Amino acid sequence: MAVHAPVPDGQTETVSMWGWPDERQSWNWKGSEGKNLSVAVYSNYSSVRLELNGKEIGTKPVSSETKLTATFEVPYKVGELKAIGLKDGKEIGSKILKTTGVASKIRLTPDRTTINASRNDLSYVMVELADDSGNLVSDSDLSVKFTITGDGEPAAIGTANPMDMRSFKSKTCTTFRGRGLVILRPTGKAGEIILTAEAKGVAASVTKIEVK
Repeated sequence: MAVHAPVPDGQTETVSMWGWPDERQSWNWKGSEGKNLSVAVYSNYSSVRLELNGKEIGTKPVSSETKLTATFEVPYKVGELKAIGLKDGKEIGSKILKTTGVASKIRLTPDRTTINASRNDLSYVMVELADDSGNLVSDSDLSVKFTITGDGEPAAIGTANPMDMRSFKSKTCTTFRGRGLVILRPTGKAGEIILTAEAKGVAASVTKIEVK
């Protein structure tokens, strides 16, 4: 399920053959209260029902003719947007997007917490801004400072922001839609890599990678 970002008044969106619509997996659209937002649900179920705060918005069929997509116009309201996949009228699966609170902490999630003591091994650490309930806050971005100690170093630090020209060797990055990435490389000996992330106004976070 993805929500198309509101297009500013007086502007239009043009998508090239190599591009894609500005759709995001977020239900944080402050300032768009009451305005219709386009919600696309991609599914291989026979139909999809969309609900906002427990109330049905509508049910639409999904097939190859619809390119496995059901599109709804939804007046934005804070809360929970839920897409339900239906097969023979029965609920089979669902996807939920929630309006989140403000960012209060940094979440660090390594793809591996144990790596080899080799310069050719890496640990990819996802950096996310989260609210008190642990939800990703995708509409708030902060400058995050990273400190790496122990038996490792940063191979690269950055985000998916195509407009950010900052060096991947920088020890800071500004999150993009609530996310960033740190890639850690061992120095070549066994031990431990300690990564600390800090940003103004939120709780710091620490994660450790064991190097064998």
